Amino acid sequence: MKKLSVLVLVLSALGLLRALPNYVIGIPADNLVKTYKTTTLREAVSQLSDSGIEVYYYNDHQVIAGSNNNFYPNAKLLCGINEGNLYLVTKLADDKGFDICGKELLDLGHIVLLQSNLNEIELRQHLKNPFTNLEFKPMQFPQTETKLNRTEQTRTDIEAMITQVSADSVMAFIQALQDMQTRYALADNRMAVANWIKNQYLRFGISNAELHTFQWQNTTQYNVVATITGSVYPETYIIVGGHHDSITYATPLTFAPGADDNASGSVAAIEMARVMMATGFQPKCSIRFITYAAEEFGLWGSKAYAQYAHNTNMDIRLMINHDMIANTTPDNNDLRVLLMPYDGYIQHTDHAAALTSQYTDLIPVYGSMNSSSSDSYSYYQQGYPVIYYFEYNFSQVYHSNNDLTANINPVYCAKVIRASTAVAASYANMPSAPLNLRVLDTGTGTSLGVFWDANTDPSITHYKVAWGSENGVYPNSQTTTGTQIVINGLITGLTYYVAVSALDSADNESYRIFAYGTPFSIPLTPWDFADSPSHSVINLSWMPNSELDLASYKLYRSLDSVEQGNLLATLPATAVAYGDTNVTGSSAYYYYRLCAVDNQGNQSPFTDVLKSRPVSLNHGILVVDETKNYSGTSPFQPTDEMVDSFYAAMLDDFQVSDLLDLEATPGTLKLADLGIYSSILWHGNDSSEISYPSSIRDALREYIYMGGNVFFSLYQPTQGIELNFGYPATFPGTSFISEALGIGGADYTVAARFKYALPQMDNFPMLQVDSLKTTANFDGHIFRVEGLVPVNEGESVYAYGSDYDNTSSQGSLNGDKVGVLHQYGLGKALTLSFPLYHMQQESARQMVFHVFNSVFSESSPVTDPFVPSVNALQILPNFPNPFIGETTIPIKTKSTTTPMNVEIYNLKGQLVTALFSGLPNTKTNLHWDGRDSAGNKVSSGIYFVKVQQQGQTSSRKMLLLK
Repeated sequence: MKKLSVLVLVLSALGLLRALPNYVIGIPADNLVKTYKTTTLREAVSQLSDSGIEVYYYNDHQVIAGSNNNFYPNAKLLCGINEGNLYLVTKLADDKGFDICGKELLDLGHIVLLQSNLNEIELRQHLKNPFTNLEFKPMQFPQTETKLNRTEQTRTDIEAMITQVSADSVMAFIQALQDMQTRYALADNRMAVANWIKNQYLRFGISNAELHTFQWQNTTQYNVVATITGSVYPETYIIVGGHHDSITYATPLTFAPGADDNASGSVAAIEMARVMMATGFQPKCSIRFITYAAEEFGLWGSKAYAQYAHNTNMDIRLMINHDMIANTTPDNNDLRVLLMPYDGYIQHTDHAAALTSQYTDLIPVYGSMNSSSSDSYSYYQQGYPVIYYFEYNFSQVYHSNNDLTANINPVYCAKVIRASTAVAASYANMPSAPLNLRVLDTGTGTSLGVFWDANTDPSITHYKVAWGSENGVYPNSQTTTGTQIVINGLITGLTYYVAVSALDSADNESYRIFAYGTPFSIPLTPWDFADSPSHSVINLSWMPNSELDLASYKLYRSLDSVEQGNLLATLPATAVAYGDTNVTGSSAYYYYRLCAVDNQGNQSPFTDVLKSRPVSLNHGILVVDETKNYSGTSPFQPTDEMVDSFYAAMLDDFQVSDLLDLEATPGTLKLADLGIYSSILWHGNDSSEISYPSSIRDALREYIYMGGNVFFSLYQPTQGIELNFGYPATFPGTSFISEALGIGGADYTVAARFKYALPQMDNFPMLQVDSLKTTANFDGHIFRVEGLVPVNEGESVYAYGSDYDNTSSQGSLNGDKVGVLHQYGLGKALTLSFPLYHMQQESARQMVFHVFNSVFSESSPVTDPFVPSVNALQILPNFPNPFIGETTIPIKTKSTTTPMNVEIYNLKGQLVTALFSGLPNTKTNLHWDGRDSAGNKVSSGIYFVKVQQQGQTSSRKMLLLK
C-alpha cells in the first residue's frame, strides 16, 4: 500500500507541471450546443475540451472552463485562475444567500459557483450546504461511449441474494456507527472508525480489506477498501460506496451522529458486502466496496481514490454511490427514490431505474443533472460511469444533533440497498463488450458492412447487432456468432446508427458499442487533404476512405487554380500519401486535386483545391505587416502608409520580394506561402490584439527549422504567439516559443514604462523611443512591452530600460530582456517585445541592417555589388474606401524604368481584371470602376489590388458597396 501511495503522489506531482489557463469563464450550455451544432450537450462539451479549452464542470445550465483568452463567444469572464478559492455549492431550500462566505460568480440552477477567501474548514463553519472545491483539473471524456439495453428478465440468483438484505441488519450497522458519537473528519477517532468498518469486512470473510490513506489539512485520513475478486476479470471493477464521515454545527469533535448522513450510505457498502459473501455470490468482475473520509469538507476521500484510479489506469466499469438513503415521509408511505443522472451516462441511470423497479417496489425519480454534492462526482470528473442513489424526501435533521437512528426508516434504506445490490450484480456479471466497432460502406448504395473485434471473455457465445436511422432508436436487429455482418436493404445517402453487444449463454448482455455509416454507390471524397512541402518535394497526405470496394485514388496537378490539370498519379487504395518531386522552387504555386475510385470505376467528387509549392528559401525577404490600418490620430494607431514607409526605409539595402498586409490577406498562411523566402520581417505596431502568429506556429516552426530566418517585432509577443494573458508566464519546453524562439517565460505589468533597448551583444546599437511616436503623458516612454526569459541557449540581445528607478512600478521591468536571438535547426529567430516603428529611425535602421546582413546573411548592395537595387512598392489607401461606383488607388514606386502590373482579385483569389501594365510614374493614381475584365459590374464585397514590379509584390484590401 505504501508503494501505491508514493506512486499516486509522484503522478499527481507530474500532473501539476501542466501550465494552467489564465481565466475561468462560464459558457451557457444551450449556446455551446448551437456553436458546435451537436445533438447532445455531452458532444458539445467534449468538442470544446478537444479545442483546447479546459472543462472543469458543466450541467444543463452552464459550462465552467479555463481559457488562456479572457474572451470566448457568448461566455462570461468569471475571474482569474488564482483569484481566491472557488467552490461548487449545492443549493438548499432554506438558503438565505452566500454573501457571508464570498461572492456568487455563476448560477447553474441547482448549484452556484462561489468565490471565497475561506478554506474548506472555514467555509464549513458558515455553510451547511454540500460543497466541493472547483479543481483546475480538466474533466476526462472517454472516447468510446457505451450504453446498456434495458432488461426485463428477472435473474433468480439476484432475486435470492437481495432477499438477504435485512432492515434489522441495516439498522444495527447504522446504530453501531452512530454509537461512535462522532465521525467528524477532524476528530481523533477517525482511524478507529475506519478500522471498525475494515473489521466488518474481515468478519464477512473479505481478507483483503485495508485502509487507503491520504493527506488533508495536515491530517491523515482513511478510506476503507475491500474487494470481492472477480472470477473472469479480476482487474475490472464495480465500485460501491458512500462516505462514512459526519458533521454537525454544535460540538462535532465530540458528537456528530450522522445516522442518515451518511451512516446509511456507508452501510449500503457494508450490507451489500455481507449479503454477497453470505450467499456465496461470485461476480465475473471485481466488486470493490469503499467508504470515504472527509466528504463533508469537499469530497476529499473520493477525490483521492478517483485520482488514484485514474493515475493507475484502473478499469472501472461503474461506480455506485449512496448518500443519505434512509429518510422518507413520517408515514413511511412514500417509496420514491432519487437517481441523480450524469450526462454521458444517462443510460446507466436508466438501467439502474429499470432494475430498481424490477426488483423492489421503490419508484425511481430522476434528480438534478451532474450533481457535485457527493462522491460520485469525483469519479465522474475522471471519466468513469456513475450511478447515484439519494433519498427523495430530504432529511429535516440534516447536519444536526438530531440525525439519529430514531429519525430514519431502516426498511426504506434496505429497499434502496436491495436495488443497488441488483445493479451491482447485474453490471458485475455482464459479458465484456466487443471492441473496435467499424461500419463501412460496401459501395452498393444499399448496404453497410459491420465489423468488430472479439474479446477474451470465455462466457461470450454470440453477438447482437441492432440498427436504425435515428440515433438511439434501433428497430432492427440480428444475432451472429461471428464478428461481422452485412446489413442490406438500406436507403442510399441515409445515415444509419449501429449498436453491437456481446451475450453469454444465459443472454446476459454487455454494454453496447456504437458507430454509424452511410451507404453510397460512389466513393466518398477523400478528407483531410493536406500538404507538407520540403526542399525539392511537396508531400501530400490524406485520410484513407473506408469503403469496402475502394480501388484507387487519382491525383491531378495544375498550374492554374481553376483548371483540373493533368493526372499526376494513380495510387492504390492503401495509399495515404504521395511525394511530388517534379517541382521547382519559384513564386508560382502548384494546384492539386484528389478523388477516390471504386471497383466499378465510379469516381468521388474532388477534394478542395490544395495550393502548394516547395521550400526553396531563395526569394529574398518577405515583410509581414500585422498592423491594422488605423486613422493615425494616435501614435499607437498608425495608418498602413505610416508603417509601410517606416519599414521600407529599414530594408532599403535589401531585396524585399513581397509585402503581405495580413488585414488584406485572405486565408491563413502555410509553410508553402513562407518557404520560398530566405527571411521574414514580421511587425505589429498598434494597440490591437496581435494573435495571428499563434494560428501558424507549426508552419513557422518548420520554416525556421529548415533554414528560414524570422525577425519578430511585436507588442507583447507571447500573447500573439502563445495566446498568453497572464504574468509572470512560463512556457513548456516543447512549446513553439520555447523550442523555436528560445523564450521560456515573460513578465509584464500595466504600469511599466519602456524607453531604451539596451544592447547585450556586440554590434547591436542602443535603441530609444522616438518622442514623436508616443504621447505626452508617457514622458517619452511606451508601454505594453514584455520582459522575456531566454531558454534553450537563446541569447539576450536587448534589455529593458527606462528613466524610472528599478523600485518604482514604472521601472519594475528594468533589466529584463526585450530581445532574444535563437538558433533552431538551420534557421534563426530574433524576437523583440517592442515595435521598431516606435523607435528612433536611424538607430533602428542600423540594427535591422546588422541583423539581416550579419545575422541572417542576406545579401545587400553594401555587401554584394552584383545585386541590383530593388524598387520599393507602396499601395496607399484607396479613396473612397468603402466605395460605390469608382475608387482611386495611389501607387508609389522608386523605379520608373521597369514595368509594373496591377490586378484586382476577389476574396476567392480569382482574377477580376487587369488594371494596369506598363511603365509607372513615381506616383501613379489608378481608377477602378468596380467592373470585371468583361465590363460587367461585380457584386459587393472585399477585393484586393495586387501590384507586381521587378520581383516585388504588394497588396491592399478594398470594400465595394452597392
